[in-house]
Amino acid sequence: MSDKLCHMSAPTLTGHDELLLVRGENPMGFLYLGFRAGEGFSGGLMADVSRRPLAECAVAIDSALCAGDPAPFPMIRAEIPPHILTGAIFDPEGGAVHGYLPEQIEAVSRLINERLPEGATGLINRKVLGHDAPLIDWVNYLSCGDREARVQALRAVPLQTGSLLTDPDMKDLVDQRSHITPLVARKAGLKGQQMQIYARIEAQMATLLSRDLNGEPPLTREPIAKTGLINTPLLRMSADVLRELAYAAARVLRTDQVPRSPEDTVELLTYFSESNRIRKGVPLNDLILRKHLSRVTPSTSDEGAWGRACVQLQKKVPVQETTDYLGAVAKALMSGLIVHKMRDLGVVDFHRIGSVAKTLREKGEPEASDGEYMASYVRAIGEAEYRLGGTRRSLTGLIGEGHSMRSLRDAQVRWHHVHHTLGNEVMTSREPLEWAPLLGQVDLGPIRAVELTSSGALERQGRLERHCVGGYTGAVMGATSERASLIFSLEREGEILSTVEMRVLQSKWDKKNPSWEIVQNKAARNADPSPEALEAGDRLKGELATLSAREIRDYLTGIRSNATQIRDTLALVSTRMGADITNPDLPELALKAYAEVLPKTLSGLGVAQFQDALIAYAGADALAEIDRLAERVIKSLPAAEVDGDEPERLEMAS
Repeated sequence: MSDKLCHMSAPTLTGHDELLLVRGENPMGFLYLGFRAGEGFSGGLMADVSRRPLAECAVAIDSALCAGDPAPFPMIRAEIPPHILTGAIFDPEGGAVHGYLPEQIEAVSRLINERLPEGATGLINRKVLGHDAPLIDWVNYLSCGDREARVQALRAVPLQTGSLLTDPDMKDLVDQRSHITPLVARKAGLKGQQMQIYARIEAQMATLLSRDLNGEPPLTREPIAKTGLINTPLLRMSADVLRELAYAAARVLRTDQVPRSPEDTVELLTYFSESNRIRKGVPLNDLILRKHLSRVTPSTSDEGAWGRACVQLQKKVPVQETTDYLGAVAKALMSGLIVHKMRDLGVVDFHRIGSVAKTLREKGEPEASDGEYMASYVRAIGEAEYRLGGTRRSLTGLIGEGHSMRSLRDAQVRWHHVHHTLGNEVMTSREPLEWAPLLGQVDLGPIRAVELTSSGALERQGRLERHCVGGYTGAVMGATSERASLIFSLEREGEILSTVEMRVLQSKWDKKNPSWEIVQNKAARNADPSPEALEAGDRLKGELATLSAREIRDYLTGIRSNATQIRDTLALVSTRMGADITNPDLPELALKAYAEVLPKTLSGLGVAQFQDALIAYAGADALAEIDRLAERVIKSLPAAEVDGDEPERLEMAS
């Protein structure tokens, strides 16, 4: 016993069987580690600013525990630091741990390892069928109760490791050396024969663990199948995950399907792991997977039957390729239903939209009002696309669950050959964007404001000033009828003083009285501008306020009808929607083009019949999201405006 280390035990102690206190490099605190036969180890870091002798501290901690009082010292950490615990158990002779002397770590190691049964570290640190429980849970399980029985339980039922470590009922049965089978069956919901099948699977996994603990290779042959999840070796998965797979297998297997070797058992669980992955990723009728499962019949002379079945399952339902196919078809058909809804309402002028689309494809310039009309339609659909998740999932399920396993595979292969049929003809433009100025250049005393009216000008400004204005093309071109941003460079004799973003705001109810505000005024590297640049920004705002409402409206119309911008927006939205949403014939075209990759129950249906099938599958609200999107699109379409030149001037924003 010293001022650096204090070890006390019963009968000196009444609350603990043993108590170890260690004062490390920090003299204002200490590590404590206590053991109680019924509960195991507890510990942590405590503060001791008065630097009392460790023996006094130990007595105070023990007395507080007996009396049920709070800890007598402030807790810095209410657990044994994991790095200390790990070093003490797995590397007791490794020397000092940061902050502590080698002899202090050795004392911690002795206290713990004296309570652990032989072979404990091998079970904790095993290479297969592991469990990621906190190390202290392993230590406390193995240091309390009937230690021999607990070690035997870990070896005999390795898939139950998680329950053995944490379930008090399970611990009690093990300590009493009673059967845990009824408890496992009750918790897992397994009945007679199902529990027998699970027990046979568990016994094969126990064999694998024994081989590993004895230093032998767990498997005598390489598995035929590997798990599809990044090819993770099955035996490296958590014992809890494998236990759930074993439960699932026990519920549906026939007795003649139960593997007879550890290797085949691993491939059985791999099969169920892959089956679960397919269920989560692909909307497939569960009866199809059950049918595939029922055809697997291994025998003693037919090793690898489950491995071959798993490989076949992976080939028939490749998860990534199948989800790509289902997602793309569902997306295109959903776009068709959207256009069908718009067409039925009779509000959207598809002839006008189609004419603009044709002009854009031919690299022409549409009329400003027509361009704005189509841009409003396309943007509204693009902005609301994320709200259609429920419809997309319903369509994916309707298509996927209508297939058999063979027809799903055939459809997925054929899809790769036909999906370009609906390829969007509008390609993203690579042309530099330019737009007409509102103010152009204006002198503000010795400072000149230069309006930046192209993507190239913005990029150049961003490079010179080392800030993000180079990426503001979208902010300018994203103008609406109610708000828009303009970017100005404030310069004096060719030197850039700052960059200003001005925003015009226009109420939908009062378009005659827009107002201006300075969103930001930044010097190079986003620094604050000089006082004269700030003053110039205010004067620029005043200049913009002298513009008439008609001038503002014409500018906004020009921005929103910019041909290159509309072409880009149309290409982007059409790509996201999986089809050309400007084509009024899209509903029929989509069903016809994808007919050969749809299930037989859906192939050849008209639009109305297809809608009925979707409603029958997903319920009466299956089209509610599309109805709401149609309302948003209609509201976004520009209303006819009264012609005339209003002389009203803009008011300054307060």
